[in-house]
Amino acid sequence: MSLLNAQNAQNAQNAQNAQNAQNAQNAQNAQSAEGTWGAGVGSMLLAAALMQARDGIVDGGPLPLSPPGAVTLDPVGRLLRLDASLRRAILEAELLADLDYEVEPAGLAASAITVLRREAGAAPRSASYVPLLRIARPTDAQFAEQVQLVAAYADLRLDRMAEIQIQTGDIVSFFAGILRMEQPRMKRTGLVLGLALDIATAVSQRAKLALAAPRPYQFSTSLQPAIPGPVHASYPSGHATQAFTVATVLSILSGAGGEPAADSQLFRMAARIAANRTVAGVHYPVDSAAGAVIGIAVGGYLAARAQASGAAEAFEFHGGAWDLAPGPRDFHLAELLAALAGDGTIDRSAGGAVLQAPLFAGIWAEAVKEWGETWS
Repeated sequence: MSLLNAQNAQNAQNAQNAQNAQNAQNAQNAQSAEGTWGAGVGSMLLAAALMQARDGIVDGGPLPLSPPGAVTLDPVGRLLRLDASLRRAILEAELLADLDYEVEPAGLAASAITVLRREAGAAPRSASYVPLLRIARPTDAQFAEQVQLVAAYADLRLDRMAEIQIQTGDIVSFFAGILRMEQPRMKRTGLVLGLALDIATAVSQRAKLALAAPRPYQFSTSLQPAIPGPVHASYPSGHATQAFTVATVLSILSGAGGEPAADSQLFRMAARIAANRTVAGVHYPVDSAAGAVIGIAVGGYLAARAQASGAAEAFEFHGGAWDLAPGPRDFHLAELLAALAGDGTIDRSAGGAVLQAPLFAGIWAEAVKEWGETWS
């Protein structure tokens, strides 16, 4: 009897497995019906099947024609239907076309770089440019003075390693947890953040290339960073630039205004992400300070370009002044706020009106709607 029961149990299991396989197939068919048909297949079998199916249902002779209807979607609507990579490429082209750079002096290693933006009101082919931000480089001797600060952070490596490793490729998740951003509800916000990260990267990497600052571990073989050292230059920090760009954009979208504040969880997180790069041994504190200024400037600039009559604040960071007194200066949010308040390290000015980016403005408007419907 026990053998028969065992056989019956096996048969029941086989039936369940067959049902599961059928359910899996049904799920695949349902997924195809929802709009992912043919995605990623690209096989000879699919091509052969499509040709065979056509031959079986299409009659010979002249083809019947049914002309497409008139265009009813505006450019933003058509943009949203494109493949994600094409959509990003178009939007990045629109945003980056507004920017230019001025390196001082031209040569092997510059002492400063100015990010320029087109002045509002000028014709595109005869545009004039005004400063968006200027970043001045510390001297190599000043970088060397900061190496001891970097070494002091090494004691935190074990505690922070999970964060450091994840943040090498993903910082948005750390902000999403603060604002309870659920990806299915925040698709346009996600697109805005992706663009913000791309623009922040373009600006910071252009500055790194011009300013050619050595990494901390290039001053001492005893520093030994906890992660592989990037091949690009140290100053300014790209992670700090990205983190403060994201914090600024999310602060504006969520209605907090965009100005860094001591009690802002967004800007606290941005400062922590920046500091983690010093903990890892790959950045000086002054790198983070410069990156934070770039991020705040870029975040505000992007928000302004989404408006019909937006204005962007202009910034200047005096990298050499960061360490003047009383010795090497660390980076954390309180230090940044003191510099922004006016201690001679950061200059701020009204800047002026910017050119609206029509496609990006449409995406931004969709993101703003998402924040009004978060709990719907």
